[in-house]
Amino acid sequence: MTPACLMALFALGGCLPRQDGANPQGGPRFASRQDLDPTKIRHLEARLVLAGTEVPVTLEPQIQGSEFNLLIRAKGAVMETERYQVNDQTFAFVGGTGEEFVPPIPILRFPLEVGEKWTWTGVAALGPVKKKANADVTTGLETLNIVSGVSDSVVVTVDLSIEAQPGLPAARRLRFWIDPKDGLVKRDFAHNSLREPRPKSDEGT
Repeated sequence: MTPACLMALFALGGCLPRQDGANPQGGPRFASRQDLDPTKIRHLEARLVLAGTEVPVTLEPQIQGSEFNLLIRAKGAVMETERYQVNDQTFAFVGGTGEEFVPPIPILRFPLEVGEKWTWTGVAALGPVKKKANADVTTGLETLNIVSGVSDSVVVTVDLSIEAQPGLPAARRLRFWIDPKDGLVKRDFAHNSLREPRPKSDEGT
């Protein structure tokens, strides 16, 4: 066992194994947000993939009280904004550009044992249009091979069901990867908008 794993065992109650996919329940336990803080984003150079088009961007984290916003800029202009709500018990997704979930969808709940699942019920608002929605939230472990290095992350999958028409719900999947060292390193919004680190040598921002 490596020294890093030994330290993680004492600090977190376990070591994140390097494997693909999600872990079953019974994974590492994170007692508080200090152990797994999504707002501690170190890699501010990123790439944004929108419907197959890649754009080099920079990230601008903003935290004020319980509000955590992540501004995604290309050539100085804000292309997208990720909005979250954070406190000592919960890290929740408020919405992206032009959308909002009421109440916010819990992404992490502390103390957290990786493998836990929960459900959410609320409203999905796209501009003035509001629809009833519910979601199944699952937590697991996944090893990412990204340009900033190998990242042993907690992956949170949100399987949304939005009432597009009565009796005809629309499905949507959101995924978030949180590294204990580097915060919210990656997210994927139903394969339409993906954000992850990029090499610092890339230009365009």
